[in-house]
Amino acid sequence: MAEYKLDINRKDMNDGDVRSVDVAGTKIALLVMDGTLYALQGYCTHEQGVLGDGYIDNKELVCPMHGGAFDIATGKANENTSWVTDISTYSVKADDITGDITVEI
Repeated sequence: MAEYKLDINRKDMNDGDVRSVDVAGTKIALLVMDGTLYALQGYCTHEQGVLGDGYIDNKELVCPMHGGAFDIATGKANENTSWVTDISTYSVKADDITGDITVEI
């Protein structure tokens, strides 16, 4: 795995924000919930909906296409949305001083 610095700064993201980011040819969904950064697989397992265009609901990332829901911390698919399967999560961190975000893929 390699670590990549993102073009987006933590200072530009607020709680509830969800963004789609390309990292070394891999699309990820970058989001903030309760002050914590998360990085998840960027495409839904159902019909490849862009999860960075989705939204946060009750600690889950919800696909904007058909409502598939994934646990933000683990990527586990919600059992009530059986048309999707688990997605990958990635290690992500922000520098406290500069706000630079890095993700490990």
